Formats: sequence, C-alpha cells, structure tokens
Amino acid sequence: MLRASASADAPPSLTPSLPVTVQATTVPAYPEAYVDRPIILFPGMTQLEVDEQARSTTTATLSNTTPDVYVRHSVGSIELAADLGYDAVVQASFDTRSEIGVFVVRAVSGAPQIDHSLHEAQAAELQQKWHLVPGRLAAFVELGVSLSENRLPLQSGTLTWSHAVDSFVVGQAQLQVTSKLAVLLGAEYDHPSDQSASPHFVSSADALTSLVLALGSWDLYANFNVDDLGDQRLLYLEAGFANVGAAESGGTAWLFAHRSRRSRRCGSRRAHMKCAAVMWGKRQVLHDVVNA
Repeated sequence: MLRASASADAPPSLTPSLPVTVQATTVPAYPEAYVDRPIILFPGMTQLEVDEQARSTTTATLSNTTPDVYVRHSVGSIELAADLGYDAVVQASFDTRSEIGVFVVRAVSGAPQIDHSLHEAQAAELQQKWHLVPGRLAAFVELGVSLSENRLPLQSGTLTWSHAVDSFVVGQAQLQVTSKLAVLLGAEYDHPSDQSASPHFVSSADALTSLVLALGSWDLYANFNVDDLGDQRLLYLEAGFANVGAAESGGTAWLFAHRSRRSRRCGSRRAHMKCAAVMWGKRQVLHDVVNA
C-alpha cells in the first residue's frame, strides 16, 4: 500500500502566514564623557578599584597614606558596595528614578587601635545629578546626615564613647572642557547639629577640584582638595588611573582604578567630596587631640 507523504510538490497551505517582527535590544555603552556618566553603574556592571590615598593631619602635610580596595556591583536599580582601607565601609545605593535621585545608606567602622580607641559611623544621603548640557555640563548635589561614634581612652585608663551628628551638603559643577577632559569644581559644608561635650567639633567648609581625562577605555585622574578652609586647611592630593569596560546584554564590566575615594562617591566615584578624617567624625583630628 502506498502512503501519501508531504513533498516539495505539495500545494501551499491555504492559511495565510503572519509577518514576524524581530526587534533588537541595544544596550547603551557606558559614557566616555564624565559629565554624561550616571551616579550608579548600569545594571550588571561591576567596578573594582585599588587606590592610594594621601591626606594631611594637623601636624604634617600629606603624610598619611593609605591603600584602599573598593568594589561595587549594580543589580537593576540597586548598587551594593564595599570598601576596605582607611575604614571598612559597606554601602547600598537605590536609584529612585525620580527627582529625588539616588538614596544611599552607609555603615563605617575603623580598626580597633592599640589603646582600644575605635571609630564607627552610619550615614544616609540623597544624591542627584543633572545633565544640563549633554556632553558639556552637569551639576551634582548631595545632601546627607551622619552619626559618628568614637570610643576614646581617658587618662584614668577607662574607655568612654562620644558621638557627633553631622549634616552636610555638597555641590559640584562638572565641565567637559574637551571630548576627553573634564574639570570638576565643588564645595562642601559640614555642620555638627548634635555632639558630646568632648571633643568639640565646629562647622567646616571644603574646596574640591578634580581632573578626569578619558582615553578610550582608560581614565586618568588628578584630585586636589582643601579641607576645613576656615581653620586647619588640610590638603588632599591624589592622582590615579582606571580601566573602564562597558556592560553588554547584562554582562560584567570591570574598572581597575588607582584613585581617590572622594571622586568615587560623587558620581564617578565617587570626586569623593570628603575624606574620612573629616566626614566620619574627623577621626584624624580626634587622634591628634588624644595624642597631643
């Protein structure tokens, strides 16, 4: 018996075929121009940084150098970060995708010292960046509050805890001078709204300057800051480099850096607008007071 089988000579189906539309999804490349970069990384991106930080104390200029390792990873609108250097830091950033900007929470702990002194802090802040002129001009603003707690030894040998609640505001203008070079000019004001009787902190203002040179997948950085303009005028000077890759289709991008925690916090990294010695309870100032 012969069986009927489909063949090339069979008549076409009478059912009309529907057109199929395939839409390609394009993942935008991470911007080369600094002013066009977002505050947090694109989803799926990872950033790894290694830096050497130099800061001043009340007795010596640029004498305090500290290596630092920092990593952050973005999942959707959430970015998680950890930092190990002058202090140990864990941080979470949430992009509200609204005019509120990015909400950041942070916990900080220093290493216990030989005299059993210890520094700890927590902070919450809002960050917003406006791309005023794409490729040319951006503005960055940060508002926050931090609680610093310090365990200090008394002359009697006992330990006592002190605290300081600081409110701070940061403003920064980001100017793309050329397609490769960006100049960042900013200022920060810090005000202790509540604190223990001793040690006593006063309001302070800082001046912040950074240069960012983008060379393909490489960035070169130079940061110069003056902390506590009205009194101590502590200098911070640092230069570094970074290798930047772009995430594709949710892939991973690694950024190897040798630059300041300052610039890391303010949208690059963030110019980080305040060194740990001043922002987190002025730990270095505390060290100078205790050992005076």
